[in-house]
Amino acid sequence: MPCGGILNPPGKLKRELSMWKNVLIPGLLLLFISQAQGQSVDTAWVKKYDAAAGGYTDWARAIAVDDSGCVYVTGQCETAMGVNDILTIKYLPNTDTAWVRRYNGTANDDDIGYAIAVDRDRNVYVAGTSEGAGTSYDFTTIKYRPNGSQAWVVSYNGPGFGYDMAYDIAVDQFGEVYVTGYIDNAGLSFDYYTVKYDTAGTVRWSRTYNYSTFPDYGQALVLDTVNGYVYVTGYSYFNEKDFATVSYTTSGTFRWAKRYDHDFGDDYAFDIALDSVGHVIVAGTSYDSTNLEDLAIIRYEPVAGGVDWIRRLDGTAHLKDSAVAVEVDNLGKIHVAGNTRNTGSNLDMAVAKYDTLGNFEGVQTYSATPSSVDLIRAMQVRDAASYVVGYTSGGAVVDMITMKTGDWVRSFNGPANWIDDGQDIVLDKSGNIFVCGYSSFSSMANIDYATIRYSYLYLRPLIVVAYSPVNLRVTDPNGDYIGKDAYGFLSQTLFPADYREDPPAYNDSIFIYYPIAGEYIVEVIPEIDAPPGSVYSIGVRIDGTEQCILVEEADVPDAGIITSYTYVVEEDWHYINGDANRDGIVNILDILYLIDYKFKGGPPPDPIGAGDTNCNLVVNIIDIVYLIDHKFKGGPEPCDIFD
Repeated sequence: MPCGGILNPPGKLKRELSMWKNVLIPGLLLLFISQAQGQSVDTAWVKKYDAAAGGYTDWARAIAVDDSGCVYVTGQCETAMGVNDILTIKYLPNTDTAWVRRYNGTANDDDIGYAIAVDRDRNVYVAGTSEGAGTSYDFTTIKYRPNGSQAWVVSYNGPGFGYDMAYDIAVDQFGEVYVTGYIDNAGLSFDYYTVKYDTAGTVRWSRTYNYSTFPDYGQALVLDTVNGYVYVTGYSYFNEKDFATVSYTTSGTFRWAKRYDHDFGDDYAFDIALDSVGHVIVAGTSYDSTNLEDLAIIRYEPVAGGVDWIRRLDGTAHLKDSAVAVEVDNLGKIHVAGNTRNTGSNLDMAVAKYDTLGNFEGVQTYSATPSSVDLIRAMQVRDAASYVVGYTSGGAVVDMITMKTGDWVRSFNGPANWIDDGQDIVLDKSGNIFVCGYSSFSSMANIDYATIRYSYLYLRPLIVVAYSPVNLRVTDPNGDYIGKDAYGFLSQTLFPADYREDPPAYNDSIFIYYPIAGEYIVEVIPEIDAPPGSVYSIGVRIDGTEQCILVEEADVPDAGIITSYTYVVEEDWHYINGDANRDGIVNILDILYLIDYKFKGGPPPDPIGAGDTNCNLVVNIIDIVYLIDHKFKGGPEPCDIFD
């Protein structure tokens, strides 16, 4: 078996696959090496969905993930008639598409999904707007069962027969659904509209908020399931726009409403969150006669809605600054994401942090270049870290940006090199990051759903790559396996491991994240529609080591014939969580090693997962605190990711 170097795609296979999958691109394996070895987070997969070829726009707006790792995306897809349907997709953890559902309202006109949620039974809920026959845009909520069948759809036409929009959704522990947005309330103009549905889609209650005869626009909601409260925020007109935050009980009883008006200008609240003791935090954009617009954050006490504190943040250019998202981390810190203008720069991404008393702890900004426009669309917070998604634009080209503030930035530029815009972000329980938006995959005229998963690679995984048209099945020394059959169906008893078909070349690859010493069986399975006369090549390596070429430019066997190869892993890559310096024991030296790594520029643990003491797939200050608590305060032992 010749080893070393990079496996180049065979020329014959490349020519045939240009009509069969996508054109192979030499150096794809090199791309895998550079990403997995040199970076802390890797692009695990990218999923494109094009509802109709031919210059139409498909726009993913919201994303959710369930406890099994399934991913759900909703938004809109353009039809040949130039109107939109609500399009919802479920992806399995192995990246296969479980189902795709379209919803077309009774008017056969525009329908848009704005928000998505999943309950503990993995039912899926979509909120948005749908045009009804003779009713214009209706406030619409859809429930899908886990298998994708539609359980119910409820649309509400406001008294004004105008724009009725559902913008946010939440599901409680009983499977009851809360949705907010606004409706056309005829002579009262637009009003907040908040509704609760039971599991069958029956309306339990609905409430409007109308401050005056001017418009009121509900934007976001949050549930306090411990105390039984619902909080809604948005902006409301009275001479100018004001923050307006409303509280109900979960049975629909009105509790209080609070407004915020600063400096007699427009103030827009866009997001709302709760801390661990029920304080309500609202964030948005607020006018200032000196600074034009500032990020504004308000904390209310939950009982009567009294203001605990108000904080404003102004960029150094003293121009327009805005907040789009707010969340509270596990330490009680408040993260506010938005956009700010700083001296010598254009619009920048910004994430500010405050403690529970409202003390400012700093702001981190991101600008791709001084002249670029960098915009945050959404944020998620996990373990005191904030993750954001949005876009950067330096002119005609727009790239999707995903960022862990203060740590890493990843950009995505679709093959057409035009518009790629991130809309929403979510993390699963293992710390994988999922973003959705839209991308010009095939041409500047065709915009498609784009869903991306980023994953941390803490080990040096065993990586097996096949240049198509074959599928792979790999069995470890214990007899556990992962692979696809001739029809592309995945079966798996080996975890954690991924089967990938990554663009742009769609070569098959298997990542086994915790390889053990011994013999691995690599089976080559011809795909059912493999072109006659095709060839394949197989490369395998432990990441960070030289690649071994198992076979190069071999003829694809006939259908039903499986060819096997072996690869021996000579070193057991297991490690002890918390043993950051890899000396075989967990002690104060590991604490010092992690402090040196995180704060003094020292080397990272090798593999980096050795520093992950709590198995949350992130190595940060929490792991240092965890070890200190264990060694000196009788806290729990470090986790065992191999257990």
